[in-house]
Amino acid sequence: MKKFLCCILTISIMLSVFVLPANKVFADSASEVRSMQRLMDLGIFAKTDTDKMNLSDPVTREQLAVVLVHINGLKDKLDLYENTSLFTDVPVSRWSNPYINVAVRSGYMNAKSGNIFSPTEKVTFSTVAEILGKMLKYDDAYLPGSTNEKYLRKLDGLGILDTIDYSPNAFVTRGQIALMLDRLLSTKVFGTGKNFIDTVSAYKSAIVLENSIINKNVDDRQILTDKGFFYLKDGIDVPDAGKQYYFSFKDNDIQHVALTDYQYKEYSVSSFSSGILTTNNGEKVKLPAGIPYYYKGSTINYSELSSHLEMNSSVIIAYDGDKTVYGTVFNPIKSDPEVITSSMAGVPLEIKYKGHLIDKGGKYISASQIEINDVVYKVTDIWNQNPYIIVYDNMVSGKITAILPNKISPVSIEIDNKPFTLGENFPKEKLNRAEATQVGETAKLIIGADGTAVDIITETIPGTNRFVFVLNAYTENSVKSEDFGTPYYYVTLLHSDGGKKTYRTQRSMSTFRGRLATYEIIATGKDYDTVKLVSIDTKITGSYKVDKDERMIGDSYVANGAVLFNIINTASAEIEAEVISFSDLPAGYLMSGRVKYIHRSGDFMDIDVMLLDDALEDNVAYGLVTSKKTDVIMAVDEIITIETVTLLVNGQTMVYTGEETGLYVNSVARVKLDGNKIRSVQNSINASEYGKEIQAVDSSRIRINGKVYTYHKNIAVYEYIGPSRWKTLKVSDLKKGTEWGSVTLFLDKPSGYGGKVVAIVLR
Repeated sequence: MKKFLCCILTISIMLSVFVLPANKVFADSASEVRSMQRLMDLGIFAKTDTDKMNLSDPVTREQLAVVLVHINGLKDKLDLYENTSLFTDVPVSRWSNPYINVAVRSGYMNAKSGNIFSPTEKVTFSTVAEILGKMLKYDDAYLPGSTNEKYLRKLDGLGILDTIDYSPNAFVTRGQIALMLDRLLSTKVFGTGKNFIDTVSAYKSAIVLENSIINKNVDDRQILTDKGFFYLKDGIDVPDAGKQYYFSFKDNDIQHVALTDYQYKEYSVSSFSSGILTTNNGEKVKLPAGIPYYYKGSTINYSELSSHLEMNSSVIIAYDGDKTVYGTVFNPIKSDPEVITSSMAGVPLEIKYKGHLIDKGGKYISASQIEINDVVYKVTDIWNQNPYIIVYDNMVSGKITAILPNKISPVSIEIDNKPFTLGENFPKEKLNRAEATQVGETAKLIIGADGTAVDIITETIPGTNRFVFVLNAYTENSVKSEDFGTPYYYVTLLHSDGGKKTYRTQRSMSTFRGRLATYEIIATGKDYDTVKLVSIDTKITGSYKVDKDERMIGDSYVANGAVLFNIINTASAEIEAEVISFSDLPAGYLMSGRVKYIHRSGDFMDIDVMLLDDALEDNVAYGLVTSKKTDVIMAVDEIITIETVTLLVNGQTMVYTGEETGLYVNSVARVKLDGNKIRSVQNSINASEYGKEIQAVDSSRIRINGKVYTYHKNIAVYEYIGPSRWKTLKVSDLKKGTEWGSVTLFLDKPSGYGGKVVAIVLR
């Protein structure tokens, strides 16, 4: 009787183990969509829109082979088998052949009887369960019972089949396989203690602890995770800090990014005391203990939180359902330093920082109390919310004693022999431009929050910073839905400190392009401030002598710190111009047309602002006209003359086409170059001297008719060798004597104004 009862009990236990559940709940489509989207993001399934996921379609054997190759990181083996076939029903040309080869050779799938694969046959839960079970390192030795049942039972116990209605012989749909594979990624592999995804070398799960948003000093592609530093492939969006992702890799670069299924609570910190966090929204939160917290790439203890949390710190807590998993802590985000200028102080700052808390030296102040040369930082949480303002007013004045290691690539600057490191945002062009600050000058160094230099101020003249040169003026129609088609007007200005910036205006400023103006900021904006411009009449003429020793232009002295706007090229969409200093000007004369405007101020009426046209002769050359063709065309009711002029410039033949130039064959022209092309023809040059003998010549001078002439830096020598044929010579080819026949000299300006030889024509 006892043996009979024992047998009954044994049978009942076996039935309880091997009978499959009959009333499992169908997985909701939202879960399937989330899982499929995650696997597509990770590159395991091909990307498609939600309505094209075909979640209810059954999975075929060849489709299963594809996802098995992808999820096991075996794509690099596909090329090995693309020209061979294992099965008679899978020709080499079939799209799935290399995937089937890899899946079978790697042991994930087997042949059907008769050595065929049956690529289009639908797969059952029993088949998929056995494959996934073995991927988790479970095999027959560890799982008692029939194969059809034991792997399904194991997957069910691991939670992989939760909410899925299954039976051994039922066909698996795309939505169901997506759910199963998604859950497989976070399932522990038997005997390893690791989740499946972390056992495949091509994948990793990792928490993002730092990105280029948190740390602006790192490469845009670099991220720091709890598994180390990695780099994103170009084109991949930067993953959010504080969240866990699945990553796929190739050659150590992240190829795909997929957010895991954790849920998150995000807190912007106002204060933290006795374990209670008060958010900027006024919510009080008890931060969970007993979980790891990450801060600056390392884990910290719960007891250390109070020493790291401050106003606008950010805290993210990760949850797996109701279970807390980890926390991340981030410092407030501090903007780049902004040095307040005279045009910003006062009303513009009151508008810009209206409603913001402003701290200066431990005291709350209003925006109107921010002073010129103060350094301002905007401090937010990592979501760029809840901003407040910190103001610093640390400044060091004295003589510049060194710029190290050199002006070209400055790293630090010494003021009265005390070194200061240049901050990340220091405007280095103020040191490395030719006209920039020099050793020996007196300057004020503005120091930022971290003790590094954020800007430098040299001697300036009050009022000059309101002058600007208009580089461009244009209109753009809005493409935003709320004001689609509305025209907005913009100007790009060159400021007196050499900086360029684009602003909005209330009306079109197209007539201001290429003109000097004064400006005033009348409104501040998130993307663009709005300015008002007042044009300045620049119709002055005449030549001006530049006396470098007396620091004079014409009859006026030039003030220290004078602003000289210099136009370089007006042909481009945005005019090329620069701010130069008096020391950059060559001694001699600025001929008529070079000086466009002069402003004087002070008791002595010294020059403090000038507008010059190509005063440094950048990209200027002198060419010999070898031929010219003239065409007359009718445009509407206007006759237009178009000239095609061929010139010999710097030994090269160049062609210029445009309106009448006033040039003639065998004349010499002053031209502006853009690389190896003529950008514009400026004017023809008259012959200054004619003779039949070179009386003396060397590398810098020539003497004819008893008079000595000095060469210009851009001198050219042309020899006539036949009708419309000329040869370019070097200065070293010139010889004393009469062998050249005739010698004609062309000067850049009259000799009485310090003219130099720009062309020698031998004929």
